Amino acid sequence: MSSTTSSTNARSDYQHFLGTLTAQDRRYLTARTNWHAGLRLSSVVALQLFCVVVIVNRFYFWPAAVVALGILLVCLFHLMHECTHATAFRSRRLNHSVAGICGLLLLLPPRWFRYFHFAHHRYTQDPLRDPELAIAKPKTRIQWAYHVSGLGIWLASYKLLFNGMFNRIKDEFVPEASRSAVCREIRIMLTVYALVFVISLVSGSFLVFWLWIIPGIIGQPFLRLYLLAEHADCDTGNNMFGNTRTVLTNPFIRWFTWNMPFHTAHHVYPAVPFYRLPEMNSRIEKAIVHSSDGYVEFNQRFIDRLGRS
Repeated sequence: MSSTTSSTNARSDYQHFLGTLTAQDRRYLTARTNWHAGLRLSSVVALQLFCVVVIVNRFYFWPAAVVALGILLVCLFHLMHECTHATAFRSRRLNHSVAGICGLLLLLPPRWFRYFHFAHHRYTQDPLRDPELAIAKPKTRIQWAYHVSGLGIWLASYKLLFNGMFNRIKDEFVPEASRSAVCREIRIMLTVYALVFVISLVSGSFLVFWLWIIPGIIGQPFLRLYLLAEHADCDTGNNMFGNTRTVLTNPFIRWFTWNMPFHTAHHVYPAVPFYRLPEMNSRIEKAIVHSSDGYVEFNQRFIDRLGRS
């Protein structure tokens, strides 16, 4: 079956599926609570604090704690993503506040990301309009290594912060009337960063490096490997079932990625909160066009298809 035919059928199936959902189904699938996210976030924070204690006290396994803290840090991206959809918590204020904290730690302006991400959902896998496709997927193994290293995303983040500082946000997906607000938010973030580093210099403490900067650098490749699986080698076009990949991974990874491995289910119905995604996935699993048995399996197959140069 050709990619075009697959895309067409997937789109048809997607529209038919949504049409079969009753009003009761929709209320059930989109119901939001505070406690589901509160429980999951509490577990993440508890592990982060454990890693902090190990690193600060230089217990003998502290280097492993730095790696673990880095992975836990980049997992905040998944929470920020959920808050961007206002589906993590029932409280809109909680969603907004938690997204702001996560964005500050990840060097990712929440308001800018909201516009970026909504454009991605509106134009998923549209080569001309999906902002995620502005950075091309790797075509060779060298490009894959560079992509996974995170260097490209760090450069893009610094460029975004620099442009925001000087009121130069020109991204088409950001409404012109909102660009000043995006720049204002970026300048607030930069002020916080400056204060943190001044305090570190004055106090002579290197904790900000061991508890934030170094873990962030170490954790970024894990996030790149995860995100690559979401849409790479999927169909082009906004067909929902065909343009997104579901990764069948273990419950441990699903817990810390807020069930986003069920990514097809998320794109089919973005209003479904993370804790309902497993059930949503079970409703559509027979129609999913692209899936992988874990992230190792996906990346092994992806690398095998790449050129050697």
